[in-house]
Amino acid sequence: IQDADANKEKLAAALKKAADADLLVPLGTTAAITAAKQEKERPVVFGLVFDPIESGIAKSWESSGNNTTGAAAFVSIPRFLRRVEEFVPIKRLAVVYQPSTKNSELQFESVKSAKLKAEIIAVAVNDAKEIPGLIAKLEGKADAVYLAAGSMISPTVGKSIESLTKMKILTLAHIEDYVEQGALIGLGVDQSKVGTLLGKKVAAVMRKGKPADIKIEYPAPELTLNAKTAATMGFEFPTGLKHWAAKAVE
Repeated sequence: IQDADANKEKLAAALKKAADADLLVPLGTTAAITAAKQEKERPVVFGLVFDPIESGIAKSWESSGNNTTGAAAFVSIPRFLRRVEEFVPIKRLAVVYQPSTKNSELQFESVKSAKLKAEIIAVAVNDAKEIPGLIAKLEGKADAVYLAAGSMISPTVGKSIESLTKMKILTLAHIEDYVEQGALIGLGVDQSKVGTLLGKKVAAVMRKGKPADIKIEYPAPELTLNAKTAATMGFEFPTGLKHWAAKAVE
């Protein structure tokens, strides 16, 4: 087991140390892209990749067309946001994302592709130290904020959500952990289910299956509402959202 901390140099070093492994199991989009580019013979079974097709790892969900397969953490962000927009009027939606990370960039592009009624405000994070200032500037400029994934964004996302909640700005995310840390509305996949699915993919490959013959899958996303955050900011969830939700953070 090697922890590369989303660092490309550390990833390259980790792959060298895994020279004798029968297969590689990279977790996360950055690790999976690096492994797929460097390894063309041994099986690469990835996990927790947001979109393996748009990331260029695989050709399709049914078949990667190469030596990769795995379990994704995919959520249709356009569908999620369009559905939320049916119940919650949003005029200005800020998207906090990390341009240097493929995963985060894809999520920003997904928001734009939703063609929402809301104006989209790009908030690019190039340095983790910038985040508090970028968040503070959103007061009076955004009704809601979409928080994308990112190695700079995730470590302090709880503090970002706390600040946005104090400003009564709605927080949306597709990452379950973000909702646990206070995001108001989230549509995400259960990471434990991704892990279980990943184990099945590894087992299938070890039974001498070709990765290209094993389709890439992801668990069904579930909507989570954070009742604690709603109470703090005096927000009442519309009935439609309550009916859609699978669970709530109390």
